[in-house]
Amino acid sequence: MHPLRQPDASTNGPCRLVATLIGGGLAPALATIAVSGSILSGLRLTPGDLEATLCQAMSDAASQDAASDPAARALELQRLLTHYDRLYYNGENPEVSDKEYDALFRELRDLEAAHPELQTADSPTQRVGAPLAEGTGFQKVAHLVPMLSIDSLYTADEVQEFANKITRFLGLESGQELVWSVEPKFDGVSAALTFEDGRLVQGLTRGNGKIGEDITANLRTIRDLAIELDGSKRALPSLIEVRGEVLISLAAFERLNQV
Repeated sequence: MHPLRQPDASTNGPCRLVATLIGGGLAPALATIAVSGSILSGLRLTPGDLEATLCQAMSDAASQDAASDPAARALELQRLLTHYDRLYYNGENPEVSDKEYDALFRELRDLEAAHPELQTADSPTQRVGAPLAEGTGFQKVAHLVPMLSIDSLYTADEVQEFANKITRFLGLESGQELVWSVEPKFDGVSAALTFEDGRLVQGLTRGNGKIGEDITANLRTIRDLAIELDGSKRALPSLIEVRGEVLISLAAFERLNQV
C-alpha cells in the first residue's frame, strides 16, 4: 500500500486526486484496482467512479492500518485533524468536507476509546466538549514575567504624557511624529499561554500580576485556540509566551443563556 501524503491546497480532500498517492503507481492506466477484497479489471471508470473507488479503498486501508498499528494511526489522525482545524479557524480554504472531517474525528475518538493509552492531552478529541476536572481548585503558578494590566487614560494630558514616554523609551527626538495603531480593547479574561517547542504546555490567568491560576485544561477546550504552532514557514522558538484576552461573542453569550 502506498503511504499517503498531506493534500496540498489544490485538492479538496484526501480522496480528490490520484496525485495524493506517493509513488505514482496509479498514474498509468489503473487497469486493475483492488477494493474490499474484489478485483475490478479492465473497467472504464468515470472521474466520479474513480474518486468513490479510491475513497473506499483508502477507508478500508485506514481500518486495516488502525488494526495493525493503532498508535501510528492515532498519531496520523491527530496530525491531520490539527492541520484541518488550523486551516478552518485561520479562514483558509478547507481541504476536506465537514463529512470527511467528522469521519476522521469519529475514527480517532473510537480508536482512543479502544486504546486509552493513545489519548493525549492535545488530541483534537480533548477540545470542545471534553470533560474538565471538577471539585478541585486551580493551581497557583508564578508568571515568568509579571503580567501587568493596561493603564487607562482619560484626559488629553495623560495621552500626551504616554506619547512622551514612548518617545523617550525609543530614544527619539522630542516632537518626532509617531505612527499609531488604534483598535477597540476587548474586555475578556486575560491569559498567558506558554509554548515549548511549538506546543502549548501551560495557560495562566493574570491573577495578581505575579501569580496566576493554571487554566490549561480549560483553554484546551477553545477550538480556535492553537495548541500547536505552525512551524512550516519559520523556525519556532524553544520557549515563547503569548498573552491575550479570552472572550465570548455577544451572540454566543445570548445562545448560552437560552440553554
